[in-house]
Amino acid sequence: MAQGRGEGGVMKLKKQTPLRSDVPLQSFYYVYGSWEGYPFCGGWSVVRAENRAKADSLFRRRHPDRTTGTLNCAFVYTWDEFMQTGMSIKGNFGIGCREIIEENYVKEIRV
Repeated sequence: MAQGRGEGGVMKLKKQTPLRSDVPLQSFYYVYGSWEGYPFCGGWSVVRAENRAKADSLFRRRHPDRTTGTLNCAFVYTWDEFMQTGMSIKGNFGIGCREIIEENYVKEIRV
């Protein structure tokens, strides 16, 4: 994932290209609020998968539902939706990307 530092140290994101050319991956942004039950307070996780259903499955594997059938995050955005929120510049509660999740790959990002 191509990134650089923006205002306040928030990671600036650029549209990603798949790591494997045979599998077109989409990026989904799982954002967190201030509820202490979320895996993180603020920021987001990027899940790269073939589709939303697969992304939800990968997210749940790492962060199981606290309530059955409800993702353990505040909201989920596609790339285009996320770019419209302004979080890619300002962060979410001042925090940027917390981790990147793909099949058989997780990269935690220290904030």
